[in-house]
Amino acid sequence: MIMHYHKRILSRRRLLNREEHYTKIQIALQYLPELDPDTAMRTLRRWIQQDTALNTALCREGYTPRQRHFTARQVNILREYLGDP
Repeated sequence: MIMHYHKRILSRRRLLNREEHYTKIQIALQYLPELDPDTAMRTLRRWIQQDTALNTALCREGYTPRQRHFTARQVNILREYLGDP
């Protein structure tokens, strides 16, 4: 369990330095590290749904609520609207 926790923290630190795609859970945990993954996902999903401008900007980049990953461009949009994690 502790090993898994440390791996998760290490992957969060490296997350926004890569230029590929990012799982929604990775991004949610970047913004909400104190929450468990499911709660963090629900909260991030709610933020996106409630912020019309953010939702519109993400949709322009191909975002759909059912996708499991964010592209690098979508992550940049999240940063623009939500700030750095």
